Amino acid sequence: MKQQGHRRPTLMYLAGTQDPHRALGYLRRQEDDPAALFVPYIRQFLELCDELAANAIVVSTRGPRAKTTTHRLVFYNAANPMRSAPGIIYDLGQIAYGLWTCFLILLHRPDVVIVNDGVIHYTTVPLIRMTGTRVILAFHNTLWRSFSAKRDRWKTVARICRGVFASSASAILSASRAITENLDEATSGRSRPIFEFLPTYPPCAFDAIPDPPRSIRRPFGC
Repeated sequence: MKQQGHRRPTLMYLAGTQDPHRALGYLRRQEDDPAALFVPYIRQFLELCDELAANAIVVSTRGPRAKTTTHRLVFYNAANPMRSAPGIIYDLGQIAYGLWTCFLILLHRPDVVIVNDGVIHYTTVPLIRMTGTRVILAFHNTLWRSFSAKRDRWKTVARICRGVFASSASAILSASRAITENLDEATSGRSRPIFEFLPTYPPCAFDAIPDPPRSIRRPFGC
C-alpha cells in the first residue's frame, strides 16, 4: 500500500513477445491462461506491481504499434522490424530498439527496468544506467549453444558484453544452471548477483497427467 509522503514506485518490463493485454485480462478475472504451460512472467510482473501498488510500464514487441494507458498501467506494443534480420543488421536493430527504450525510460523515469533476453542489445544497458534507473537482466535461454563444436558468434557477443553482466546490471535472473554457467564463463566469475528461478505452474497444471504404469513405479529395481 502506498504510504503518504512517499512517491509511488514505477517498474518497467521489457517483455519481448509476451502479450500484456492478454495477461492483464486473465489476471483481472483471476483465471489461468489455458494456452500457457506455466504462469506467464508478464502476469507475475503485473501481480508484483499490484502488491507494491507500483506504476507498471510494459513494452511488448508484438505489433501493431500502439500505446494503452489505464490506471497505473502503460502498455507499449512496438515490434522491432529488424528482429529477424541476419547478422549485423539484427545487431543494429537491437541497438536502435535499445536507444528507443532509453527514450521511454527518460520519459517515464522508472525506478527499475527488467530486461528480457533478446529484446535490446546489451551494449545499450550502460546508457540505461546513466539515466539513474536500475537494470535487472532476465535470461530464459543460454547465451550460446551449449552442445555444439561449431564456432558460435553469440559466445563472442557475450564476452564483448561481459562488462554489462559484471557491473552495469544491478542483478541477473537466470532460468537455469546452464545460463548461470554461461554468465560465469563470460565474466570470469565476476558477474553481478545471479538469482536462479524456475517457471511457476498453476496447481491444476498436472491434473490431466495419469499415474505412471505400475511397471515403472520402482525404477532401476529399487
